[in-house]
Amino acid sequence: MESKIISKKKSIVIAIAGLILCLFVGVNIYLLNKKETKTTFNVKAYTIIKKNLTDTIVVQGQVSPTSEENIYFDPSKGEIEKIYIKVGQTVKKGENLYKVSNKDLDTQEKQGIISRDKALVQINYYKDRMTNLKIKMNKEKTRSPLVNMDSLDEQLKEFEYQQKLATLDYQVSKETIESIKKKQEDLYIKSSMDGTVTHIEKDPRSNPNMPFINIIDHSSNIEGFLTEFEVVHVKQGQHVELRAKAIANRKWTGKISSVYDTPVHSDVMSSNNQQSSISKYPFTITLTEKDSTLKNGLHMEAEIDIKSINNAIVIPNTSVLEGKNQKDLVIISENNHFKVKKIKTGYRNSEYTEVIKGLQLGQRVIITPSEKLIQKVGAYND
Repeated sequence: MESKIISKKKSIVIAIAGLILCLFVGVNIYLLNKKETKTTFNVKAYTIIKKNLTDTIVVQGQVSPTSEENIYFDPSKGEIEKIYIKVGQTVKKGENLYKVSNKDLDTQEKQGIISRDKALVQINYYKDRMTNLKIKMNKEKTRSPLVNMDSLDEQLKEFEYQQKLATLDYQVSKETIESIKKKQEDLYIKSSMDGTVTHIEKDPRSNPNMPFINIIDHSSNIEGFLTEFEVVHVKQGQHVELRAKAIANRKWTGKISSVYDTPVHSDVMSSNNQQSSISKYPFTITLTEKDSTLKNGLHMEAEIDIKSINNAIVIPNTSVLEGKNQKDLVIISENNHFKVKKIKTGYRNSEYTEVIKGLQLGQRVIITPSEKLIQKVGAYND
């Protein structure tokens, strides 16, 4: 009886031990599977949206004024009498910059005014004389119709003649004064453009080869050169984003305004002990807005949009896999499951690929899927 009880207890202990062992094994298998699942699906997904897809090239250029005016001092016009401007001042086209003096013109003007006033006095004098003489002649005719008026007629003709001479003198004097005033206007040296005064020479006589005054237009352009590999992608009207090497955290926008069709020079390049010539083509970028902080000569970095597709469905380049027959594939995440999708791709830049067919807005594609995930979903089998 006692041996049966011991045998029964032993069976219970063995059963309990077996149950514990099964639980231990089951828990470990569960934990291993759980750990493996976490490792396999530790991925990042990209939600598909529409965006503008652009491709760019970066070139170098320098700031140059759209237009520039250099004014040289001309001693033959006279001495500088007054300067109306200062460095940094903004001027308008036609605005006075400085004036030169000319004493001869001043003297001629005074003489012309005297001659004009003298002629005017004579005109009025003979006008009064003729008026009085005509009154006298009318009275004589009224008093005696047969009176001889020959002497009075001759006198009237003389007055008329003298008045005509005085009138001619007046016209000549007036035209002389107008001509002198025009010459005096030329003594005022004016700006031929809108711009900013950047330089005024202190002693223009001692530096005749230096501009007396320099004016530049702050509608600045960016000028530079494109290689023969770059020029084939660049055309007039393309959007450009610009940054100045000397000015941090600022950017400007502009457009390609011109690209030369003919190279102006070539650079010799060396590679693998071989030399080759690369042609350079000048280009010009026009800024969208004026900015006086961009000084003439500043070096700029220009990022040119050479291609742009608006409102395209795009995905990261790292999401695109190559399946059988060079077909493009992606792995999508849908309801906590992963599926392989075949897609048709279009244009691609350095970051994104255009999807023409196979995906919809809002779907989530895996970014840089791991090799383990690729094998699990069998992407290379499609």
